[in-house]
Amino acid sequence: MNESLLPITTNEQGVPVVSTVDFAEGLGIQHTSLIATIQAYLLVIEKDFGQVGFQIGTVRNSVGALNQFKYAYLTEDQSLFIGSLSRNSERVVEFKSVLVRSFAEARKKLAEANFPSYQIADEIERAKRWIEEQKQVRALQFENAELKPKAEYAEQVLLSETELTTTKVAIDLGMSARKLNKLLQQKGVQYKQSGIWILRAAYNGKGYAKLRTYTHLGSDGSVRTEHLLVWTEVGRQFIHSLLNPALSTPVQLAIA
Repeated sequence: MNESLLPITTNEQGVPVVSTVDFAEGLGIQHTSLIATIQAYLLVIEKDFGQVGFQIGTVRNSVGALNQFKYAYLTEDQSLFIGSLSRNSERVVEFKSVLVRSFAEARKKLAEANFPSYQIADEIERAKRWIEEQKQVRALQFENAELKPKAEYAEQVLLSETELTTTKVAIDLGMSARKLNKLLQQKGVQYKQSGIWILRAAYNGKGYAKLRTYTHLGSDGSVRTEHLLVWTEVGRQFIHSLLNPALSTPVQLAIA
């Protein structure tokens, strides 16, 4: 039997598995015989070692027609159990050794897959890993280049402390403050109480707006305190998305 290791892959859960086709070839038996053995002991195999991943493949026969056949991917425990069912001839013992070493090598490669390139002893594997690392670095650099403008907008504008009156936001939208206030009221964003517009509970605490307190002199010379609802940049963006849901990118509006 060829001393080369069996081809080990991983299933959807990332578990190392071997194909029954390669298993049968390595053991020197017909694939149909191996499948028949698995079927005969299926209840024991699946009870103790998990479900067998059966699949349907196709192969061309001698006249070129496609025939279907059943095969499976076996985990290490399933493989070792099925291998134990064979009588220990010289070939079977040799195959079991190859089987164990094949899975051991697969586990080693999976473990090394999480190592940085400088920790890999094999020069070829280290070079391959370094190339993959450089690809990932370049991909991240490209992604960061695309995301940077959006990040800067969030940092410099959306997270700023700029306060905008409803009049300024309305002008940017091409309407009067009265019309904008009415629209926001109709959409359940705000309501008026004691002459002051106040956000409803569902929109409170989201950083959209705040009440600004200011003082001025009354006609009688006394100092008076007033309250005014002002919008943050986050609030302005919210209003735009509310009134223009088709907009997918922030609109740069004059705030002066």
